[in-house]
Amino acid sequence: MEQKENSQLNTNIIKPKTDQLNYGLKVLSNGMKVLLISDPDTITSSASLAVNIGSLMDKKDSQGLAHFCEHLLTMGSKKYPAENEYGQYLAKNGGKSNAFTLDDKTVYFFNISNDGFEGALDRFAHMFISPTFNESSVEREIKAVDNEFSNRLNQDANRLAQIKSSEIKEGSPFNHFSAGNIKTLSLPDIRDRLLVYYKNYYSSDIMSLCIYNNKSLEDQLKMVENLFSLIPKIEGFKLPRYDEVKPYDETNLKYMYKIVPVKEANVLQLEWYFPYIEDYHSELGAYFGQALGHEGPNTLASSLNKDNLCSAMIVLPNQVCKTYMTLLLYISLTKKGMENYKEVILRTLKYIKILQGKPINKRFYNDFKNIMKINFDYMAKKSPIDTTQLYSANLLDFPENKVISTTYLLEECNEAIIKKYFDMITLENLNIYFFSKSFEKECTLTEQYYGTKYCKEKLNITEEEINSYKCEHNFDYPPENNFIPKNFDLLPPPEKISEYPEKIIDQKNLEVWYLQDTIFKNPKACVVVQFLTPKNICDFSDMKNSIVAGLLDKVITTELKEFLYMAKASGVNVQFAFGSDKTYIIFQGFNDSMKKGVKEILTNIKNIDINTPRCKETLALNQKEILLSASNAFLNPSYKVNFTYLRALLRDPYKEPTDIINYFYSGNTITIDDLILFKNSIFKNAKIKWLVQGNVKKEDVLELVEESNKILEIDINKEKTGKLAVVRPVVFTKNYNYIFRLKSPNPNEQSSSLISVYQTGLLNDIEQIYLKLIESFLKDKFYDKLRTKETLGYIVQMFCIEAEGYFGMANVVQSNSKTPEYCASRVRSFYKEAQELVKNISEDEFKSHLNVLIGQANKKDSNMAEVFNRNWTEISNNTYKFDRKEKMKENLTKCNREGFIKFFEKYFVNEVAILNSEYLCNAHYEQNEKELKETKILEGENIKKRIICDSVEDYKACNTLGVIHHNPVFMSYNNQD
Repeated sequence: MEQKENSQLNTNIIKPKTDQLNYGLKVLSNGMKVLLISDPDTITSSASLAVNIGSLMDKKDSQGLAHFCEHLLTMGSKKYPAENEYGQYLAKNGGKSNAFTLDDKTVYFFNISNDGFEGALDRFAHMFISPTFNESSVEREIKAVDNEFSNRLNQDANRLAQIKSSEIKEGSPFNHFSAGNIKTLSLPDIRDRLLVYYKNYYSSDIMSLCIYNNKSLEDQLKMVENLFSLIPKIEGFKLPRYDEVKPYDETNLKYMYKIVPVKEANVLQLEWYFPYIEDYHSELGAYFGQALGHEGPNTLASSLNKDNLCSAMIVLPNQVCKTYMTLLLYISLTKKGMENYKEVILRTLKYIKILQGKPINKRFYNDFKNIMKINFDYMAKKSPIDTTQLYSANLLDFPENKVISTTYLLEECNEAIIKKYFDMITLENLNIYFFSKSFEKECTLTEQYYGTKYCKEKLNITEEEINSYKCEHNFDYPPENNFIPKNFDLLPPPEKISEYPEKIIDQKNLEVWYLQDTIFKNPKACVVVQFLTPKNICDFSDMKNSIVAGLLDKVITTELKEFLYMAKASGVNVQFAFGSDKTYIIFQGFNDSMKKGVKEILTNIKNIDINTPRCKETLALNQKEILLSASNAFLNPSYKVNFTYLRALLRDPYKEPTDIINYFYSGNTITIDDLILFKNSIFKNAKIKWLVQGNVKKEDVLELVEESNKILEIDINKEKTGKLAVVRPVVFTKNYNYIFRLKSPNPNEQSSSLISVYQTGLLNDIEQIYLKLIESFLKDKFYDKLRTKETLGYIVQMFCIEAEGYFGMANVVQSNSKTPEYCASRVRSFYKEAQELVKNISEDEFKSHLNVLIGQANKKDSNMAEVFNRNWTEISNNTYKFDRKEKMKENLTKCNREGFIKFFEKYFVNEVAILNSEYLCNAHYEQNEKELKETKILEGENIKKRIICDSVEDYKACNTLGVIHHNPVFMSYNNQD
């Protein structure tokens, strides 16, 4: 719907061809930049405010202060003094919020239902107009920052970033510790310092705001001007520069850093440092990234892949706070690559030198420029919250009219500036960061905050070595990409427009579903074909079947890397996934490339010869990688490891990380013959399902399916034999509390975690809505009590879960100070107190939460992929209820306060069935054992018995297996880092 142009707004903003939203930009009287986005169809509103100041302004004696400010700023203002007013208001209206602190900016954002937006925006604005930095919250939020820091201790990316910071020249603001912890922030005057920091730096003229709402631009402007013009502007404020001391020079460049990682990994990172140019051009980073990071023929990635030296490569150009620029080349080494790491480094540097000796390739640049333009013009619609936080930050760094297009649309190829900087990629401005456990003995330095062991030495590579290095592969710019689409015509609508997929082939072993898109009017298509195979097609054990499928996937992916990359580089995403019982081929992209892409991937998979020395080498290397990956799973954050086990506890069968480890430690191995047997058995013995949706003709779909069957030599009419895999839910006994405990094998783990699941079992459609309402009503109260007030840990979450049709509520707490058993007692205490909250819920508050769900059910789909994924869920689960969303709308009108209260009392009071999955760090184990013995079932908890299990097998032996009952709904895991 077109809106009248507001003369006060700049509407000259470059946007995609398919973008129907209205944009307006205004600079307020206090200097704040504001981008307004009007979307009449949205049911969710969002706002994000970015401040062009961050952790680089921390003083040496209060590091982490900017991050601490981000935490405390949201906890009360003069108008809304209660510390959780903002969070509670958002929760009541189906919203959520978050924030993050970077070196030179801090970004705050939220989303909420349209009806609650004005109230949320008022509370949001007053956080910046008159924050109170609530004194009673200071100590608790210092603990929260420390818990957040503890959660990062085992993350190698954070550990490396801190080493880089500590090695930057003394006196540079980049030589800092941005995260902060209890040691750096526990100062007697920390709140006073915070008030000074806010007063000195949070000036309105270095802030930018982005609003996304269903109101007109004119109405949004009135709201914004009335509120955000009140944020004070600091007179005479100048945005700080961070270049008074150069971060890098000859004293800290040309070094090799050897670092001992937490996880088993062998990684090389080559990073070059460049001076910043004021007229920074996006084409410079684009050229660097494409020239060095391209994975098509003739490239460095292709060469390393062919020799099985690397498993992944990423190139990241970056401009850092308008102070300096970097070019990072990340190479994940295979075992062979690790043994030949000097070869990898020399080959990398030789490739760069060869390209430097060639003219700047305008054809190569223009190919990429064209692809980026196509992707921009047909860009999928983002969610409101993703949109606002991205554009609010972009407003700080880029021209106003390019706030949307800045990372997509490239300027004409500036050969002079590209050549100048490309030639600066030399040994003189290079540092190499090398991760490997094998360096433990020689790493004698210890980084003070994360405790990372490392050492450094001058690079022992010379120009002569690079010049004399020889490689048998051809090094050049990649060839022209034949996947780039050329036809963007839209099909005329069919005579009979359908909202749901139509089954156009229905045979015993083949189903084909089709839907022509008439809503999004995009020249794209989504295709998935599933091959459902008997679990005993090769007479392998279940574990061997699963491992063989994963290894076949890796071997074929390695062989087809160039093909897959060239397709992806042109906006065509081709994926495949081999599973022990299901194999998928997925295509998403421009329909002009659909038939070509699907047929080529099927032909390649069918005809590929994996009985070669190279594939055998790939297989051997990947068996080691699988074992490493399974071991590394225990080095993830505590609550994430716990989730891995939770999946095994809720379903049968389900594999644990230790199952893979035990398989290989028992002396088993996988041969290339195993892979060939499995590959040759998949397609011929499969039951097949297709879904094709988008700008595609029905006759083209029928032709594609027929040609695909010929390519794969599939006889659709042949009788299929063998048993299909069956996964069943584990059903808890009512009024029992099961405790599954697992001690972390990671001696450096400092946090334990609890996932307490209240299982409700099979639920009808209305009961499923009541469960979601329980989450909506209680999750912020749960967070406020256990995280904000009791400071149990940084990770505190509540959300609905579903496993094979059986539902429940998951309650998650990760803590570095309290045991899982203690946390479990606090969760039970919370639900006991919640009885009164639920019982006394007012009619207005109940309707408020119900209206949020009604709004979600009435939400229009944002893009074709959203509809496609929903339709495919119905088809793959054999439920075929394509009108599930419409039925939900009907059922929402049948929900009432009395039913809500009865539902809670039934499943959370009278018939509780609880599983506590407890993952324990060493420091908490003894105390947890003591608390397990001392825990008593209190009156009113309605728990007949507590059963402690130390293995998944023991736990499952205490329960029963439910019926298969696929019932996909709108619920999902929504945990965040």
